[in-house]
Amino acid sequence: MRSSKKGARQVGSTAKPFTYAVAIENGYSPCMQVDNVPVTITGYGDKDWTPGSSLEETVPGRITLRTALARSQNWVTAFIMNEVKPEPVANLIKNMGVHTDVPPYPSICLGAFDATVMDMTAAYSAFANHGVWTEPTYLLRIEDKNGNLIYSKTPKVKQVMNEQVAYVMVDMMKSVIDAGTGWRMRGTYKLTNPIAGKTGTTNENSDGWFIGMTPNLVTGVWTGCEKRDFHFRTTHSGQGANSALPVFALYMQKVYADSSLGIKPNIDFELPKQPLTTALNCDAYSDEQKGTNEVEKKLSF
Repeated sequence: MRSSKKGARQVGSTAKPFTYAVAIENGYSPCMQVDNVPVTITGYGDKDWTPGSSLEETVPGRITLRTALARSQNWVTAFIMNEVKPEPVANLIKNMGVHTDVPPYPSICLGAFDATVMDMTAAYSAFANHGVWTEPTYLLRIEDKNGNLIYSKTPKVKQVMNEQVAYVMVDMMKSVIDAGTGWRMRGTYKLTNPIAGKTGTTNENSDGWFIGMTPNLVTGVWTGCEKRDFHFRTTHSGQGANSALPVFALYMQKVYADSSLGIKPNIDFELPKQPLTTALNCDAYSDEQKGTNEVEKKLSF
């Protein structure tokens, strides 16, 4: 799909958190276990849709939703999409400030739509900001030399998801860094502070993405060429973890080294005001469920 909005590119797996957010909002647990097997979704368009998955990147067996997001597993993401349905996911993406076309089709769970870096970064900021989306604004006020107001802008602000859902999603995206596709943040670049985020790669390695969140800064990185015919030759080089993530990591090293910016590395994301109703410790969850896969889908957020 191509978008008419200037600077918009296909977003790849950076779209996956939107589908998981809808699932969490509907009572699914990050610790729910799903068979990581091919999924076929029917009823949308003329053809059934069965997403592929790289054999070398597929985690075999039953895995949790947390692991599926951390390791960017297509099949489990498609399973979740089939559970929650495309329209709520498309509505959430639009509500989180993505201004390009987001058709309510299953493939949007894997990023089969275009968006700008600004829109995607602003959307992720809602995860880090208790579910509150703020319109990206770079110029708030202009005055003349005498202090007379020439221009002012008040950014739009809206609550796009429950703060508990937002926090659970941040916690799940921490696993991307600690035990998933973003492992290089720790292993290669030695950033040990709280970071959450998501990698993304598109067809033929034309676009590499990484959107990273810290408690007081959200940054989006896209790598690619203006013409999509130009792309990395291999997924190893072109995947977002190898093309976009290093840009974020080196940038954050410089941010933390500059104390004048006031971006403190040792603070963590704030907990919701109300106690969490969703279990985040999957070991404890497994004990509570006694080996079953029962999931309470009627949690009140």
